[in-house]
Amino acid sequence: MEVKTCEQYVLQKLEIAENDVESLKMDIICKNSQIESLTDELNEIKSELNEIKSFIQRRFTIYESLNDNSLNFDEPWEKHDEHDYRLIVNILKEGQEGK
Repeated sequence: MEVKTCEQYVLQKLEIAENDVESLKMDIICKNSQIESLTDELNEIKSELNEIKSFIQRRFTIYESLNDNSLNFDEPWEKHDEHDYRLIVNILKEGQEGK
């Protein structure tokens, strides 16, 4: 549409602005849907982590001393590497902070 008058110019700008608003509304709807989906996924992960933490707390006991922490393994014949040990200690520490 060729603009010949001020009114036509204003109407053209208004139409463009209305189209932009509609586009932004659709973007908001899509983003809200993504946020809901990610929130659900996050809640599932948190639930799984709580189950793992609960399992670890049932199988291991943490003993804190002045210099270091130690774990009492229910099955001491199992081999545990240093990374697993530190991970378990950190998880159990977090569990005790809430008590």
